[in-house]
Amino acid sequence: MTDFSRAILSLQPQAQFVIDPDNSLDNLVWHDENIPRPTDQEILDEADRLSITMALSKIRKAKELGGFTMPGGLGIPTDEKTERRIMGAYTKAQVDSNYSIASWTTDGGLTHTALNATAIIAIGDAFDAHIQSCFDAEAAITGNTYASIKLMEAAFDKAYDAAQDGRIARVMRA
Repeated sequence: MTDFSRAILSLQPQAQFVIDPDNSLDNLVWHDENIPRPTDQEILDEADRLSITMALSKIRKAKELGGFTMPGGLGIPTDEKTERRIMGAYTKAQVDSNYSIASWTTDGGLTHTALNATAIIAIGDAFDAHIQSCFDAEAAITGNTYASIKLMEAAFDKAYDAAQDGRIARVMRA
């Protein structure tokens, strides 16, 4: 992480920019002499990274709240209300192997399912695995995407240089 990232992400009031009304990078005033002022390219890179991070966070949240299906077809919503209910039942089922729910519904009452302690624990474990998988996927993509941006920039520069070399060669032949 760059010094700029640490400064911005720490949200320390003394480490921030004041941007002139025209929003030009040329008019940024850096407010902390203890942290080196980032270059314009570092500022743009960090903005790209944060934009990608925010987009991936939205994708992860949608997947996280999108639910999952247990083997056998039981759909499990993953909203916070359902999470609280599942984890409450999960805790009871861990303590009491005879604990059961006679009429569990996750589709607004259209279907009812009886759940024993083993099924409740399996749902709780699957719920946790679903949520953790969403965060793990986000972390993996975040790292790969940021690296991909750098690779795309390098590929663009190489393609630009090749295109420019071709144009220069044509101009030189003329």
